[in-house]
Amino acid sequence: MKEAKEIGVVLSGVGARGAYQAGALKGVCEVAERAKIKFPFSIFSGISDGAINSAVFASYAEDPKNACLKLVDIWSNLHTNNIIQTGSLQLGQSASRMILELTSGKMIKNKKARAVYLGRGQAPHTNGLTSSQPRTLPDR
Repeated sequence: MKEAKEIGVVLSGVGARGAYQAGALKGVCEVAERAKIKFPFSIFSGISDGAINSAVFASYAEDPKNACLKLVDIWSNLHTNNIIQTGSLQLGQSASRMILELTSGKMIKNKKARAVYLGRGQAPHTNGLTSSQPRTLPDR
């Protein structure tokens, strides 16, 4: 008796790969349908946007064609303003907060920041990226 093999796919993350994956999987669905064969993947795993795509396939486990259509719909209708606010006020607030955190080391309450230790051994506790005290580097 021939053992049935299951084929899995791992979907990576980062950037627009989720949209690319949706299109590629839709293409696989279309080829399988034209060839009158079963959709080849039964196991999905992913990270970041690949995990989102894997979750959609898990939701439509018995109907991969609709999973493909759902993914294409999701990624086709996703725009930057659905994810992050890009208005002038929001961008200004984010930039101000980032500058404040970088210059203060998030230690506004203590009003104290120290330089990062570049020497050997255990580093002393550091509170930020700036320091008002000069330091010398240890001998190498």
